[in-house]
Amino acid sequence: MIHRITRVSGVRLLAAAVEARALEQEPDSLLGTLATFVLIACEELDAASEHSGAIIDVARPRGWLIALAHGSFLRAIALVRAGRMREAEADARLAFDIKLANSPPPAVIWSLFPLVDALTVPRPLIKSPDQLASARRIAGIAISSLAVARSGG
Repeated sequence: MIHRITRVSGVRLLAAAVEARALEQEPDSLLGTLATFVLIACEELDAASEHSGAIIDVARPRGWLIALAHGSFLRAIALVRAGRMREAEADARLAFDIKLANSPPPAVIWSLFPLVDALTVPRPLIKSPDQLASARRIAGIAISSLAVARSGG
């Protein structure tokens, strides 16, 4: 028998699986990452942030930098979508800094978009020259990384 799952019921099931930490039973799988992207796309931002936070909570005390960067990256995307730019910037900056020190240029560039979003989405109460300088510095690093990647270096 085939059951029809609507978008709403599918998202509810997925959110329930995240809440129950069922996806953590497959730590070597991309299932959790894909589930987080689906939750973000469906505007289930609290569930996406919670799942990403669980990754961060496991990775940080163990010193798992790439997992910490991954969880921070995913949570930053959800936080940007939720309009929580200061929190998003902190997570995105952490993810970017870890990737910059430990990953090949394509991964560095991929990790950059939530940070750029967090720094450039209009925020009427925050208009700092330091933020503009920071965004320009980060953009320069990304451009340099892309040039290195294209040259095969």
